[in-house]
Amino acid sequence: MLHLNSACRYFYYNGTADFRKGAYGLSGLVRNEMQQDVLSGDVFIFIGRRGDRIKLLQWDSDGFALYEKDWSRALLKDLPPAITIIFASPHSNYNLFCRV
Repeated sequence: MLHLNSACRYFYYNGTADFRKGAYGLSGLVRNEMQQDVLSGDVFIFIGRRGDRIKLLQWDSDGFALYEKDWSRALLKDLPPAITIIFASPHSNYNLFCRV
């Protein structure tokens, strides 16, 4: 089960993810491209190329939880204003986000 709360850290993948990938394929992106520990309990956010799909990936105590949402039109072309970048590395394809 996906556990989202203010104690979680949220990482946004700033590249184009192949949305045919499931939990294990996306966990490879987290490890290899984002260079993060996918087993940390942090939430990893992937947005589709057209901005109409989102996937959230999180490890809980007994496996991966993967949430996917499709919209009828592109809603996520730009980041929502309620989210602020608090860390951005020019040497990697991720940004760390937190709620304002």
